[in-house]
Amino acid sequence: YAKPQLGILASLTYRSESDHKTSSYENLPIADQLDIIYEQENDVTLTLPESINLTAQTGLSPTSAVFTRIRYIPWSDFEYRPTVLNQTTKSLLGDGLPFKRNKIVKARTNRIGIGRAFKLGIYFA
Repeated sequence: YAKPQLGILASLTYRSESDHKTSSYENLPIADQLDIIYEQENDVTLTLPESINLTAQTGLSPTSAVFTRIRYIPWSDFEYRPTVLNQTTKSLLGDGLPFKRNKIVKARTNRIGIGRAFKLGIYFA
């Protein structure tokens, strides 16, 4: 959505869940001590979760603007268990250790800012 005469610009973007096929290479020397093949190359399919982005900006005056971005990605739906790492941690801990993105990154991020033009072609945000 854009309304140039009022200095308003907004967009809403949805990205659906997507599958990615790739190959992975694992080399975990400690697995050799547990009689697990520690070097392995596998074909991997990862399913990345959907995401929603809302971006907006509006002019406060002819030389300044406020902008925001809100992004939501449900990382709790994402999990990846590399074969060698999973087998090794299952031997040591009794349960395989997954890579869970939700422990690292929040599901929602927000940004807000103000931009100002001091001279033609010089902008600060």
